[in-house]
Amino acid sequence: LPPKSVRIAVETESSYPLSAPLKVGDVIKAWGVYIDDTTSKFSVNIVGDIGIFLLLVDFRPWADTIVLNNKAYGYWQAEVRPACSRSTFVSGDTFKVTIEVLEGEYKISF
Repeated sequence: LPPKSVRIAVETESSYPLSAPLKVGDVIKAWGVYIDDTTSKFSVNIVGDIGIFLLLVDFRPWADTIVLNNKAYGYWQAEVRPACSRSTFVSGDTFKVTIEVLEGEYKISF
């Protein structure tokens, strides 16, 4: 069967349940319009059962970084902060992020 696609208009502080658990090969796509480096951050979080953050992807242009993390059993784990220059983004342009579910990890592209 072909993969299912769902489009959701995301708003600030909103959650959207998945129709089924994630599996290897699934792809999550999110997008928005970038304004400037003084606006709030852009985040995509994958949250599992009982509030476990399977993945936090938090773009912080004002700090020239992306924060990657997960939260298990009530505790945030060690952050990974790859550099991401604010000059990567252009004011007024659509910003896209893709998260691919791989075996034991995620691949994040933007």
